[in-house]
Amino acid sequence: MIQRKRISQQSGIFLKQNPGEAHLTTDELCEMAASNNANVLMSKVSRYVGNIAGTNAYWNRI
Repeated sequence: MIQRKRISQQSGIFLKQNPGEAHLTTDELCEMAASNNANVLMSKVSRYVGNIAGTNAYWNRI
């Protein structure tokens, strides 16, 4: 339970950088998620997690 709580606190998402789409607003991204363009939006999203003790990222850092 402790590890799940840490992961949820230290994880997040970010959009892959693409200068051609830097103008998109939050509302436009929400519309893309709600429409048929959801696959396009999801291809631009990545998830990251901080270094949580016991994970591969943690052991690779040491």
